[in-house]
Amino acid sequence: MNKLILKTLLVVILLVLVFAVALVNCKKVTRQTQFKTIEYTGCNNKTELSNDYREAINQQDTLVASVKNDLLKLTVGVNYICCSTFKATQTIDGNNITLSITETTASPDLYCRCTCYYTFDFYYTDIVYDSYVVKVIFDSLDDTKDKSSTTTINVKKS
Repeated sequence: MNKLILKTLLVVILLVLVFAVALVNCKKVTRQTQFKTIEYTGCNNKTELSNDYREAINQQDTLVASVKNDLLKLTVGVNYICCSTFKATQTIDGNNITLSITETTASPDLYCRCTCYYTFDFYYTDIVYDSYVVKVIFDSLDDTKDKSSTTTINVKKS
């Protein structure tokens, strides 16, 4: 009878050890905020050169955040030389988002003699954090016009 109890106890201990090792090695699957797309608006879209966009000239550059359902929209607005071209990219790591806007104008000779308000809409889904730290980097051909800012935005999940 003692041998049966000893064997049963040994099997239970072995099962507990196997379960513990499996639990330690088990990776927790968590939902992450996902990047969806970038839309180039404002002066990026030459058909949108309306008075509304022209009136935004001489205002400060902006970062506007809005959330609807599970969609986060980050709009970056930058005042810059008309007829410029840009490439926008982003990275996300947890609740840290970096938005990079790089000027790609082939030559300063292509600039127009005016200032325009360019906007870039970055969309994200699966909003999992109550706040995000957003860094915006603007890299122009003229290094004196480079800009960088970091802002914490609070989002209310609906």
